[in-house]
Amino acid sequence: MEAETEERTKPIAIFMAFGTKGDVYPIAAIAAAFACDQKQYNVLLITHSAHKGSRKGSFLCVDSSMRKDSNR
Repeated sequence: MEAETEERTKPIAIFMAFGTKGDVYPIAAIAAAFACDQKQYNVLLITHSAHKGSRKGSFLCVDSSMRKDSNR
């Protein structure tokens, strides 16, 4: 229950993009990068129904410190 309460107190970062996929995808990429970098935020991307079939909630966060060839 404690973790659930903690999750609810996170601030929300909202990104909005409308138009063609060429308009929306760059903002979606920025939102995904922000979500990976700023884990203390819940990130929400808002767009119109034309992109309803697009992948929802799927992106991969890569931590460069975990790479084998990292100098850290």
